[in-house]
Amino acid sequence: ELVRLLTLKCLEGPAKVVCHDVSTVAEAMERLKTSYGNVRYLFKQKVNDLAKLGPCKGNTTSKRDWACDVRVRLIAIRKLATDHNILQLLYHSDVPAVVEYNLPADLRKDFLDDCMAKDKACAASEEAQFNRLVEYMTVIVNKLTYILNHEVNHGRNLFGDSDAPKTPKPVQNNKPSQSKPGKP
Repeated sequence: ELVRLLTLKCLEGPAKVVCHDVSTVAEAMERLKTSYGNVRYLFKQKVNDLAKLGPCKGNTTSKRDWACDVRVRLIAIRKLATDHNILQLLYHSDVPAVVEYNLPADLRKDFLDDCMAKDKACAASEEAQFNRLVEYMTVIVNKLTYILNHEVNHGRNLFGDSDAPKTPKPVQNNKPSQSKPGKP
């Protein structure tokens, strides 16, 4: 029953084809590990997926969604690297540069100011710099969430780039029109 569930519901595409004739879950997992288990390939794929997100742009909601996605992906990449002892590959990869390059100018400046405040000589290790980037992504998510909450709770757009209307709509008078005095 588990094999059937795995092959019919959980797998798709080439992974499903690889496991189409297995008789046990262990056999399926072994085939998948053989076909897709190269950790450096998985690492490269995760880095490519991160790069495909492109720049952080749009309104506040879009920027927050981007920042949440990047933060989750950075944490997943770090976990993969930790679990498979390839942290040095991560720290010396293009991952931090890809994320920094795709930050809007104001957020990138804030990140660099934060780094400078913690390391005036810019002598931090690659590991420390990567970890700062992950921490800063949390700061960005929190900042953008605050801005969105402020807009919803108080009806004000702090930066002029949200989905909210730019000007309040005029109040409509629901009273029937009154004729001017002296006119029928």
